[in-house]
Amino acid sequence: MLSSNTYVGVDIGSESSMVFIDIKDLDKRLKKPFLVIHDVSGFNLLLERLNSVESEYNSKCILIVENTGNYSTVFAHFFSSKGFPVKLINPIQTNRISKAGMRKAKTDKLDSILIAGMKSYNWVKSYDYKTVSTDYLKKLCRKYDSFVKQRALIKNQLSDDLDLVFWGYNKIFKDITCKTSMYILKEFTSPEDFLKSDPNKVINSIKQFSKRSLKFAREKYELIEKKAREALILSPNSNFKPIILPSINIIHELDESIASLEKEIIKLSKSNEEIKLVNSITGFGIVGSATIISELRDPYRFSNAKQMVAFAGLDPKVFESGKFKGNDNKITKRGSRLIRYWLFIAALTCVRKVNGKYVNKTIYDYYHKKLKEGKPKKVALIAICSKLMKIIFAVLRDRKEFVIIDNETHCLNHSQKAA
Repeated sequence: MLSSNTYVGVDIGSESSMVFIDIKDLDKRLKKPFLVIHDVSGFNLLLERLNSVESEYNSKCILIVENTGNYSTVFAHFFSSKGFPVKLINPIQTNRISKAGMRKAKTDKLDSILIAGMKSYNWVKSYDYKTVSTDYLKKLCRKYDSFVKQRALIKNQLSDDLDLVFWGYNKIFKDITCKTSMYILKEFTSPEDFLKSDPNKVINSIKQFSKRSLKFAREKYELIEKKAREALILSPNSNFKPIILPSINIIHELDESIASLEKEIIKLSKSNEEIKLVNSITGFGIVGSATIISELRDPYRFSNAKQMVAFAGLDPKVFESGKFKGNDNKITKRGSRLIRYWLFIAALTCVRKVNGKYVNKTIYDYYHKKLKEGKPKKVALIAICSKLMKIIFAVLRDRKEFVIIDNETHCLNHSQKAA
């Protein structure tokens, strides 16, 4: 059995890393920092060196690695699979410690020595690298978010272009990228081309794509026909196919990619207990739940709800100096933007009414209370985001699915636990 730990600091680069093995033997450091090339032979050489250190010094090597995305993931995956504990740390923490020194020197060698010694700082937080599946899920969720953003951008461009070539078209459909609208824009080259088409054929196509009644299809056709006639007079350029078709094709490709990513995310989420627990909370879908868990990486490393709220960047900036106390404290926004995004979407869902009933009456009451206190709507919604983050912490801590309860019952349960 190994009697002690040896910390190995790794300053990750794109093609190579600087490694420092911090062996304290009679108050002497045995090795200087050395370079490790990022390929199989380079990793194997480091593996031999680590095994040699463990054998010679009866000490377990623990690798401390900055979390720098793909490069650190490949490194951590290789050595974790070989049985070495890998601790991932936030580069912000390394930066803070390096700036605390008097000297303004920064090299890869110094960084590797600094990282190896970071375990001596009690405030430095690290988490264990476990499997590559979390990183893969994180990649999928971020790619999903990226494509959704791109689609929204192209959709806005399409809307602007339509104002130029088919004035009034944007008012016909609530969503100009719906199936019926996309059919019209792809089928006809101009408003004039639409007016020359067979009305019955177009009406039947609208009925098929919209999956609505024949009456609805006729009314929609008449509205498009009216706007097409107006466009011939008002639009500076009525031939819209060259400017519109590229945007439609991009949106179609993005829709397919988004659907494929969503399918893969749902597939991976089926076996993930943490995602199921977050998904049980009102307002969170599978993609949102998967994104939050993948961004948290190891949610059980947080000892209390405040830490998780701070990780999401929802904790307020506090500025006090002497007698001065800042009272316009905004949230730090230092954590994951995607966590805040999905929390905000869930917050909007929770304060809505569906079929005359509140989606979550308890959350709505909390929101209404904040509004009564004079808080702006956005500030009140941010307060709900913070509350939802605390609920996520609670369901993960207790490993129990979320159940909506009123405030009185919640206070009663809390007092009984305290007793």
